[in-house]
Amino acid sequence: MARTLTAPMEAATLADTICAILLVEAMFDSGAVRLWSGFGDLSWNGQTWIGAGNLLGLGTVEESSELRATGLDISLSGIPSDLLSLALNEPYQDRPCNVYLGALDVNTGALLADPYLIFGGRMDVMQIDDSGETARITISVESKLIDLERSRERRYEDADQRIDWPSDRFFKFVPSIQDAEIVWGRTA
Repeated sequence: MARTLTAPMEAATLADTICAILLVEAMFDSGAVRLWSGFGDLSWNGQTWIGAGNLLGLGTVEESSELRATGLDISLSGIPSDLLSLALNEPYQDRPCNVYLGALDVNTGALLADPYLIFGGRMDVMQIDDSGETARITISVESKLIDLERSRERRYEDADQRIDWPSDRFFKFVPSIQDAEIVWGRTA
């Protein structure tokens, strides 16, 4: 799949020296958790991203020319207790999660261009390894294409039709014709 970078991001990738960074945004009911692969706070897109440094790990971002879903594992080690309680107590499955690639100016530490979305998907399974001294959270993020593999639980019946179209009575008589005796080719 062809990627189209913005002109500033393309110029940043062609510079002699840059510092590539990753930004991870995970949405929870209580708010978004925004982390980046550097130290300190980073401001971008009107949001503050918390530096996770080397504690933030990212699996391989795959692309395929085929139409198939790919996944990504994101891990965070040495996490504070407030994030651990968030992981334990708040629903997370099927919530959006985005990963961006950005570039920093080596001298000033400023963003050279708007970061580029390299993976967008939905959180699936979270694994927590707590050894007592340190904790590590690994979350699997599935591509939005995973929805193509899920079965649809819809029926050809009146109640199901009215979920989308409350006034439509198209399937109203389906139960009554189910056991009806229909005589073909002769008079009754």
